[in-house]
Amino acid sequence: MERARNPDLEEDPVVTAFLEAALREVLLKIETRPDYLLTDEEFSLFCFSRGGYEDHQHAAIIAAIARFWDSKDRAK
Repeated sequence: MERARNPDLEEDPVVTAFLEAALREVLLKIETRPDYLLTDEEFSLFCFSRGGYEDHQHAAIIAAIARFWDSKDRAK
């Protein structure tokens, strides 16, 4: 993700394809496991990929993000 975030580098189609595949994997986990807890890396991928998941179950994504933040609050 660091390479994809770097504004000084051209967009790399290999990196883009990798990130899109990773996002699809995470979305599948969220959609098939209602209690799935995102890892820090997966949450970062969602933040980076904003808008790349509109065709998926919006409520499930919102719930997964809420579980992520709830787990961080409990860890304090």
